[in-house]
Amino acid sequence: MNKVLNIVPVPVPPEALVAFAAQIPPSVVHPGFENVFVCARAGGATLDSAYETTLADAFVLDAGCRAEEQGYAAVCVNSMSDSALAALRSRLTIPVVAPNQASMLLAALLGKKFSVVTMWPQWHELYHKAAREHGLTAKLASVRDIGVPPDTAELLAGKEDFVFGALERQARAAIDEDGADVIVL
Repeated sequence: MNKVLNIVPVPVPPEALVAFAAQIPPSVVHPGFENVFVCARAGGATLDSAYETTLADAFVLDAGCRAEEQGYAAVCVNSMSDSALAALRSRLTIPVVAPNQASMLLAALLGKKFSVVTMWPQWHELYHKAAREHGLTAKLASVRDIGVPPDTAELLAGKEDFVFGALERQARAAIDEDGADVIVL
C-alpha cells in the first residue's frame, strides 16, 4: 500500500483530522493508496500573521522532512497556506504538493483572471504571497472574504447555509466587479 502523508499545518484535535480525511471520497483515492493525516505538533492556530505562518513552515517541515524515510510515496500540505512547500521539495525526492499553488496554477490555465474567495481578511496575504511567489500577480483579479473566522475543530458544522451563500455572493462580486473569470475557493 502506498501512503500519502497529509499535513495540517496547525495543531488540531484528532476529531478534526478525522473530519479532514472524511472530506476525501474513497472513490477519488487511487486503488493501492492510503491517505494518512497528521497535524503540526505545535505552532499557531489560524495562520493569521507572519509569525504564525513562519511557525507553520517550521512545524510542517518537521512533520514532513522524514516522510520519504518513513515510506511515504508523497506529501500533501493540507492547507491553502502551502506551508513549507518549497522547503519540503528541496529536502525530499518524492512528490510534494499543496493546494494554493495547484489551485492558482490551474485557475491561471482556465481563464484570463482569477479571484480567491476565502474565509476572513487575515488570510488575504497568504494568497497575495502565493501569487507573487508563482509569478501570478497579473492574473490575480482580487482576494475576497466572507468575514468568518476559521474553526479548525468544527470546520463548517452548522454554518453551511450562511457560509455557502456568503461564498456565492463574494464569488459573484469577484466576477462582476473585479473581472474574474475563474474562482478559487
